[in-house]
Amino acid sequence: MKYVGDITYLPVSDGEFLYLATVIDCLSRRPGDQ
Repeated sequence: MKYVGDITYLPVSDGEFLYLATVIDCLSRRPGDQ
């Protein structure tokens, strides 16, 4: 298995941040892939 990850910092009020973490399996098949 091979995974790719990303962390995105989303600014909100008063200088605070929300953190959005995403992990994707590169070898998984998406709907419509042949």
